[in-house]
Amino acid sequence: MLHLSIKTKITLAVVPVVTAVVLSITVFMVSRFSTSYKSALEQKSMAVCNSISNTVSNNLSYFTLDSFSQMSEYLQNILKVNEGIEYVFITDENNKILYHNDEAKNGTLLQSAQEKVLKPVTIPFGDYYESILPIIWEENHIGSIHLGIQKSLIDFKIKDMITISVLIFFISVIIIVLALHYTVKLILKPLKKSVSLLKQFSQGEGDLTQVLSVKTRDEIGDMASYFNLFVEKLRKMLQEVKKDNEKVSLSANELASNAHENAASIQEITASIKSVAENILTEKEKTEEATKNIQMIIENMNQINKMTEDINDQISQSSSAIEEMAANIASSSDMASQANRTSENLENVSEEGRKAIQTLSVSIEEVSKDSTQIQEMVQLIMDIAEQTNLLAMNAAIEAAHAGDYGKGFAVVAEEIRKLADNSTTSAKEIQGVVKKITERIQGNLKLSDKTKDGFNLLKREIDKVKQANHEIAESMEEQKDANSSILESISKLNAFSQKISGELNNQVRYGEGINQMLSNLNILSEEIATAMDEEKTALQEASLSVEHISKISNYLREISNKVEEDFHKFKTE
Repeated sequence: MLHLSIKTKITLAVVPVVTAVVLSITVFMVSRFSTSYKSALEQKSMAVCNSISNTVSNNLSYFTLDSFSQMSEYLQNILKVNEGIEYVFITDENNKILYHNDEAKNGTLLQSAQEKVLKPVTIPFGDYYESILPIIWEENHIGSIHLGIQKSLIDFKIKDMITISVLIFFISVIIIVLALHYTVKLILKPLKKSVSLLKQFSQGEGDLTQVLSVKTRDEIGDMASYFNLFVEKLRKMLQEVKKDNEKVSLSANELASNAHENAASIQEITASIKSVAENILTEKEKTEEATKNIQMIIENMNQINKMTEDINDQISQSSSAIEEMAANIASSSDMASQANRTSENLENVSEEGRKAIQTLSVSIEEVSKDSTQIQEMVQLIMDIAEQTNLLAMNAAIEAAHAGDYGKGFAVVAEEIRKLADNSTTSAKEIQGVVKKITERIQGNLKLSDKTKDGFNLLKREIDKVKQANHEIAESMEEQKDANSSILESISKLNAFSQKISGELNNQVRYGEGINQMLSNLNILSEEIATAMDEEKTALQEASLSVEHISKISNYLREISNKVEEDFHKFKTE
């Protein structure tokens, strides 16, 4: 751990705080000065702008804003009177410069057009702070007054203030450090005297007759007074302890002599008890060995009994399971018989369905043949209609050749031709309907063939199911016979296991009685051995106590001599 003096600690604690406070005050003062100076310049510039505004307002009753004479000279005089103002000009509502202290700029537009300013404002503008005051005449904004102050002027003043503040800051810190150094020195001077005296106490010959001089009435003076009182009490205590140490030395010599005599007596008693304890221990070991053998026999019998009980439980569970399995087998046999009957009924139903499908297929084939004949008849009608149409056309041609005599025949021929056309149209419609019927009949024929195949497959599967149900029924009958034999054997085995369990319980009770007798004998031996051990332990502890007392008496004598030597190092008188 770093060792620092009180002076260093006070310096490290106070100097940073004081420096921070002085620095904060300095920064605050510079900030206030900068704000105040800027505000003063802004007020000054606004005052000048108001003066110009009043002059302009007084003349607006007689002239327009752009018809003032000698306004530029007036602005130049303002610059001469007011130090720090670099430029001043007046603009109209369109930011056109009407009057400028530099007459060369009259009539020009502002380089960076600004929005209309309807209230006084001061804004940064390049290297200047520009104050703008709007000119309001009869509630209309007719122009603005612009006045610029160099930023460097303000910055120079602020820089001077910062320089002065930094000098004040360093001078203040130096003064505070010097004052702190002097104060710490006044505080530490009496403390160093106290440290010097304490160093003499710790490293010197222990002269307790020396005291600290009390010259002040502050906390350090109180510390010196209380330290003198402490040394006075310590001197009196050491004088008393010297006297008590002489008494302790005499008592230690007498205690060592008595301890030596008691040690010899205890050793004789310990030898006698050791012989009796060895005999008791031999008897206890034999009893414990017999007890272990009996317990092992009882544990084996208990294990056999437990295994027998487990066998009985398993036999009971097996019997119940076999009975339940027999009931399941009987139920399965009945269900197999019922499934066989159901299969026969299903076979009959499928056979009837197959025959019905076959009959339907034959009927569909006959209808298909009839539809073919209908198509042939329709084709014949179409051929006849076509021939009739040709004859009608020929008749019409002949009637035309006959002239007026053939007009009546021509009318008949025309009607015959229309009838032939209608017959052809109807025949075509009938042919289309018959064609659709034929296609559907062909589709039904295919479906009936698939249905017949499905019924044949169903019949084969039903035959397999019937065979499987028949085999299941036969197997169930065989299992019923086997379960009956197993149940009879398990009943005999359960009775024999119950008899073995009863015999084992009797043997366990006899073994537990013998074990209890050996346990009582073992407990008695343990009590005797424990008593002997306790007596032996007590004697050993007494012997150790005597030895310890002897050592303590010798140690006390040595300590007493050492204390006496140490007391001679302190000067109390």
